Amino acid sequence: MYELAGTTFTFAELAAAVTAATGTTVEYTTVTVDDLAAGMVATGMDEGTAGFWASIDASIARGDLFTESTDLRDLIGREPTSLEDAIREAL
Repeated sequence: MYELAGTTFTFAELAAAVTAATGTTVEYTTVTVDDLAAGMVATGMDEGTAGFWASIDASIARGDLFTESTDLRDLIGREPTSLEDAIREAL
């Protein structure tokens, strides 16, 4: 079994990288799990599904998906694409 991961980054770092690449200010705002679920419900998602997705977000925020695995790098034979490069390539 492989654990595929690249370099980790925060949403604030993602916002800064998008800002740098586009010249348009992008800001990250922390949202509580309850507010996230409420926002999903407000857009039409049922409460159970909204709670499920909000709990996944909370799990990610706790670092439950963090890994120091080098499997991806080992499989592709190079460093994974950096966040900044991935954003530039997507533009």
